[in-house]
Amino acid sequence: MSFVYVGLLGPLEVSINRVVHLGPQQPKQQATLAMITNQPGQTISATKLIDGIWGSGAPQSARSSLRNYVSSLRATLRRHGCLDADVRWVGGGYRFDGELSTDAMAAAELAVQARRDRMNGRLGDAADKIAEALRLWRGEPLSGVPGPWAEGERARLYRTRDMLRQWRIEIQIESGDYTDAISRLAALVRTEPQCEKWWLLLMTALAQSGRRLDALGAYRDARRWFVKNTGLEPGPELTDLHRRLLSDDQPANVHRPDTVAHATPETPGPSQLPAGTVDFIGRATAVEQLVAAATPGTIVSVTGLAGVGKSALAVHVAHRLRERFPDGQLYADLRHPVDATAILRRFLSAFGIHDSEIPDNVFEQSTMFRSVVAGRRVLIVLDNADAPGQLEWLLPGAAASSVLVTSRGPITATPTALRLSLGSLTQDESAALLSRTIGDARPTAESAAFARLVGLCGGLPLAIGIIATRLAARPSWPISSVVERLLDGRDPLREYRFQDTTLEAAFRSDYQRLGAEQARAFRLLAHAEVPDLTSFVASIVLDREIGAAEALCDDLVDRSLLDSPDPGRYRYHPLVRSFARGCVDAGPGIDVVTSLLAGYLALIQPRRRDSRADRWILPAESVRTPPITAAGDDEAFPAAEYRNLVAVYGFALRGTARQRQFAAEAAPVIAELIGTAQLAVLDQRARYGAEWTRYPDSTPDVDNEIDSCAS
Repeated sequence: MSFVYVGLLGPLEVSINRVVHLGPQQPKQQATLAMITNQPGQTISATKLIDGIWGSGAPQSARSSLRNYVSSLRATLRRHGCLDADVRWVGGGYRFDGELSTDAMAAAELAVQARRDRMNGRLGDAADKIAEALRLWRGEPLSGVPGPWAEGERARLYRTRDMLRQWRIEIQIESGDYTDAISRLAALVRTEPQCEKWWLLLMTALAQSGRRLDALGAYRDARRWFVKNTGLEPGPELTDLHRRLLSDDQPANVHRPDTVAHATPETPGPSQLPAGTVDFIGRATAVEQLVAAATPGTIVSVTGLAGVGKSALAVHVAHRLRERFPDGQLYADLRHPVDATAILRRFLSAFGIHDSEIPDNVFEQSTMFRSVVAGRRVLIVLDNADAPGQLEWLLPGAAASSVLVTSRGPITATPTALRLSLGSLTQDESAALLSRTIGDARPTAESAAFARLVGLCGGLPLAIGIIATRLAARPSWPISSVVERLLDGRDPLREYRFQDTTLEAAFRSDYQRLGAEQARAFRLLAHAEVPDLTSFVASIVLDREIGAAEALCDDLVDRSLLDSPDPGRYRYHPLVRSFARGCVDAGPGIDVVTSLLAGYLALIQPRRRDSRADRWILPAESVRTPPITAAGDDEAFPAAEYRNLVAVYGFALRGTARQRQFAAEAAPVIAELIGTAQLAVLDQRARYGAEWTRYPDSTPDVDNEIDSCAS
């Protein structure tokens, strides 16, 4: 495997498999390489790259120039035998894929390790790591690289170097190595007199080494420089130290990072978990599975439909795990697009790291986070994740910690110890959850209506919670009145709302993340009124080959918008189906019932025993040609498709005039197949006979067909 190393802490250089090669010679190509490799694994949008390289004055040709620079970088990698690394175009931007490191990353990692050593009193180890990090600087960072991004990054890298130099001197003062510290500081105040921190450390080192008069003299030199060059007095830290030295007070100790020891009952770690539910209802098996799986070093995930209770379950389990992970419990809600840097900053602050010490770069923040939690028993709950890219910077990489993730669909790029797919609550669990809010009196008084209400909520805790809250706020409302409102077909989801919480909003959040093809499938399939939503049905409704239709359905399953009880079979949650039918853009654009009936006729036509049936097929302009091959006589006709055929036929008989006409014309074919399937033919005639008699011309033939099949 090829390994790429990019030097940013000086003139840009590239090493491939430890052999140094000159970096790109064109300055803007250097900027392109630096921006893309500075955050490996992250996609940098083309717009951000153009802004970072050219700034506000980017020419119209900037985008094509950027493509040329990237092509040249790819060619350079291939020319030097680096075949398993590449700069890829991903979703509107470029990403470096492959084994990559930079000297800036190495310096950041060493800084994090040094800080940890210092916090734990290992000053010698910390000093060694700081010295190693400072040796990585080869001159001006990103020397000669143009553009606003390079300018800002150069300033940030200088701040990192200054921080390391400051830490080195502070450690020397803490260790009592005053001579070398004073020598370094004397040189620094000559070359960088505008930096008050150097004057402050010089005065501290002089005072702590017993040279108080020299420390006072250093203050006079500092004041003279600031008054002469800025017209201002020194800042409050310098003047305060000067005042204490004049009063012969002991100078303050050197600032050092707050020590964060392993959490104990006396010094608990951060606890960011939302409040849990004391009387958590149901999910006993799921709780025990998650508690058993969430051991140190593992990642466990909970997936499921919006509103099914993933977050509540995760928080409940996390509270159960507090004793297993006493050094901290961290929580982040990823429901809306959240910058990983903001989450990492909050995580690091929770462990006592001052904001000024937290780097701006997400890679350095992630590195610092992993170092801080290394060896600690920390539980991290990442709620409502949507994609692997949200997680990569937030994972601890420590064997002592565990991560609990919730998401609507599987996060396959993350190695997971347990993937738990969460289903609906049982009827008893749903009833208990509803009764907890409204009490037992009303359910007892209206037991039948209460049971119906529980069923209408579909086992979704969000739906149950909304309805329960509405009922609790309306104590005089009969439960039966709510059932009637829920059964009102004009807007099935209208009642599932309370203040700002709505079931529709939860579903719409998932729907809006779908691609155009998946969204179309989600809308259209909801109009297929069949007992079994099979691949065959999906193929007809979506006008796609069966394989393509299955792929679209599987995409919806992965997002928990469909369920798949068996291969090639799918189903909606009833409330999700209601939402899909109510989408503003849900108009099918096709006659789903007629298309399904035509599709089934095309499938069963070769099975007909009577050639007279050809005259029963409606003219071609009335239906679309199904994108499937008709089944042969020797192929089994699945029982599910029989049930679907009967259901579709029944809907056609109760549908539009066009659908009823088609049903009448197709009656002999349907009747023959029903008989062949040995269904209750007489029951079918009783069920559909009244509809068939609307078409006098066809009724005798239908009766003859049924009678012949029944014999």
